[in-house]
Amino acid sequence: MCGGLILRMNIMKQNRISRILFLVLIFGVGFIAALYYARFISIPFSNPWNITGLLAVMQYNPLNNIAKFLFLLLLPSMLLLLISLHRKMRGILFTDNHDDHRS
Repeated sequence: MCGGLILRMNIMKQNRISRILFLVLIFGVGFIAALYYARFISIPFSNPWNITGLLAVMQYNPLNNIAKFLFLLLLPSMLLLLISLHRKMRGILFTDNHDDHRS
């Protein structure tokens, strides 16, 4: 009886580790993809008030940094959301046996 319980706990621990590794893989793929595609984000420069400064001289739009940051932040989360919308993946990622965690 005790050996079966230990074996069951080991299987649950392996399932939890594989779920965590899969989530890390999803976030890693999303992060790497965001890093790759962020270099293609380029908002055109405009200076309607004719302000002089370093960014105006370089003709660099500071909104590029904000857009790249948001893309880098949101792409891994959106990837996880899309994967979790699939019924099988939701069952794999977000189910846990709560019967064994009684106090």
